[in-house]
Amino acid sequence: MCELKNKFLLCSCQDGELKENNVSWILFRRKEKKKRGLCNNSEPITRILGQRELPSNDLIESGYKEQYYKNLKAFYEEEKRKKELEDTIKESEGYIKTTAYILTELNTRNCFDKNIEIMEKDILSIKLNSELGLWAEFIFRKQSWRIAKFSLEEKKYLTIIKGEIKPTHNNDYR
Repeated sequence: MCELKNKFLLCSCQDGELKENNVSWILFRRKEKKKRGLCNNSEPITRILGQRELPSNDLIESGYKEQYYKNLKAFYEEEKRKKELEDTIKESEGYIKTTAYILTELNTRNCFDKNIEIMEKDILSIKLNSELGLWAEFIFRKQSWRIAKFSLEEKKYLTIIKGEIKPTHNNDYR
């Protein structure tokens, strides 16, 4: 797990400069809802409702059923292991202290390498564990960062900026 014990800097990167697996933090902003215009009654609105139909187990050839169930079992076991490990980490003292430290730093100094206009309800997501894909989310509310108590749904948010975390021992920050 990433333990930030010293001062850190959230370094921003231009698109294309940073490989996806090296991204350590992302700043999200909620997408603006599009306002609907007035309906023109001359054109009906067509909506198609439905549900995807997944292949049935009956469609798997008999020779592959054993392999299918073996893979399915392995998948569920791996997901269960990851969930248990993630829950253990989130309850650990190290996770709590790291999250509290990050929150303190965010609220007491400028942690970004350049000036970024932070807006109400922006979400800052910081990677704590690469293997598990464990991130800590912070929301900007009432002029300060707080721990976000929800799961980030990326489809509702735009990525504003992302980058790497650089440890630093410099105490002189903007």
